[in-house]
Amino acid sequence: MMGELSESLRREGALDSAEAVQRSALTLSQREPEADSLDVATALMKLGIVLRHQGNLDRAEALHRQALQLRRSRLPPDHLDRITSLQNLASVLSQRDKYEQAETLYRRVIATYRENGVEKHPGVAQSLSGLGVTLRKQGYFGRAEEAYRQALSIERSHVEAPHPDLALYLNNLGVTLKKQGRLEEAATVHQRALSMRRTLFDKGHSATIGSLNNLATLRFSQDRVDQAARRMRMVVSQLRTRHGDDHPRTAVARNNLAVILSRKEQHERAIPLYRAAVPTYENAFGSGHPRLVKLKVRLAESLLDLNRYAAADSLLTATHRTVKAVDAADSSAVARIHDQLANLHEARGNSEVAAQYRQGRHPKSASDSSE
Repeated sequence: MMGELSESLRREGALDSAEAVQRSALTLSQREPEADSLDVATALMKLGIVLRHQGNLDRAEALHRQALQLRRSRLPPDHLDRITSLQNLASVLSQRDKYEQAETLYRRVIATYRENGVEKHPGVAQSLSGLGVTLRKQGYFGRAEEAYRQALSIERSHVEAPHPDLALYLNNLGVTLKKQGRLEEAATVHQRALSMRRTLFDKGHSATIGSLNNLATLRFSQDRVDQAARRMRMVVSQLRTRHGDDHPRTAVARNNLAVILSRKEQHERAIPLYRAAVPTYENAFGSGHPRLVKLKVRLAESLLDLNRYAAADSLLTATHRTVKAVDAADSSAVARIHDQLANLHEARGNSEVAAQYRQGRHPKSASDSSE
């Protein structure tokens, strides 16, 4: 009963509440005088699912491995619960960028279903979708698309639209089509996924926000900047309501909106969004993380476009020091900073300093130049 409540809360996006309920369920299963290891395995698995959705991937992987070990000790290889444990572990491994391990597990699950004559089982669709994600992240977009389309075909034989799994598989297919440059096809698929999710969930649900974000970034890729900005503002607003101002997802959406506004040359509006995202990125990713460096360089670019040279210089010079201190091998980040510092000094008339930056050197006295 508690497991069902936890799953319901998770699907509604109430992850903290789902975790609390599932931890209680796990404790109860372990305290039973004659605790059944299979009940414990189920509780471990469900808690692992919640933690995966929260992003606590290390702990989620450990719990799924424990659940799988318990089920292996009691169940045959073709038992549905054992197969489900393999699927859940594969999902975590994929999110942790352990793609080869994840792909191996997904293919093992699919093969097990097919060996038992159930090629159209919903579990096959789930594994095909997971396999598609793993293939996409490795750059195998054509194979990923094929996996998603197979998943959709199987799922449609079991459920009718709108359905959460159909929306998920459509969303994943849309992402892969975008990666292949098939933007109009991707837009159609993403719109279908968003329409389903708006029917199934409220506007503040994580799945609905995710589909809206995907459609916004797609419109940006199509240079439909006004449409992209309108949708991304909705994403920012809904994430602020759901998670607050200091959550990483809110910060990422703010950064995305700032990028869109910068494309529209609305730098006065973009700069506060970039600045609001900086402290959250620093806390979430670390001071030298490439995502934070990219954000700061974009902020500097907007400052330069408004001729705010002193602010841009200070930001770029400090960022350069941080990158060099944290990881001197991050040549792409250093090159990007050098490029903007060169633009800065060219705009100030310091052509010799700019030339040194273009050559990949950092002049010692560059930051001492006056406007």
